[in-house]
Amino acid sequence: MKDKKEKSYYDKLAKEQWVFWRLIMEGVISYTEASEMSHDEILEANAALDRHIELCKQNSGK
Repeated sequence: MKDKKEKSYYDKLAKEQWVFWRLIMEGVISYTEASEMSHDEILEANAALDRHIELCKQNSGK
């Protein structure tokens, strides 16, 4: 029988891998697409998403 891990274990993993999961949760890319990206591509995509969000906020304030 597999050891049942505590919720806190998965919470920790999700926090550590947030740059990966964020893109999926935001609907930017699919799990398959994210899985095929390098870590650098994931980081760049997150930076681009941050920039996009910031630009949208700036444009909505005008």
